[in-house]
Amino acid sequence: MNIFYGNVINNRLSTLCAEAVAIELKKHTNFEVQITIERAMAGRTNKQNRYLHMTLTLFMQELNKMGNEFTMEEVKNICKMKFCRQRIYNIDTGEVIGEKLKETSKMTSKEISKFTEEVQRWAAEYFHIQLPLPNETI
Repeated sequence: MNIFYGNVINNRLSTLCAEAVAIELKKHTNFEVQITIERAMAGRTNKQNRYLHMTLTLFMQELNKMGNEFTMEEVKNICKMKFCRQRIYNIDTGEVIGEKLKETSKMTSKEISKFTEEVQRWAAEYFHIQLPLPNETI
């Protein structure tokens, strides 16, 4: 599943987004697809930002107790490499030519919540580290 973001101006999708959607549609020729259009959520809130950084800092501290020497930014980048990869396409051919990491500063409220949940689940399942939920205090 891919998510595309673009602006609608005069009942038309922005050019770059329309091109990216067209490339994706080429991959599904002769198949039925489901297309959902919804308004993009606003970016993350200050509360989500503080919670994300607290979560990543606690994760870093726990990983460092295991003999590592990570900074919070390094842990954040490791988590982004695991959960925030985006494919880069050749617009002419539709071929995947690489990947990039989505910046957390560009994530919607929904995306940042999903990212934080994925980090928490990964920390618990693979490192046995319990990170606090948003409603929990430390």
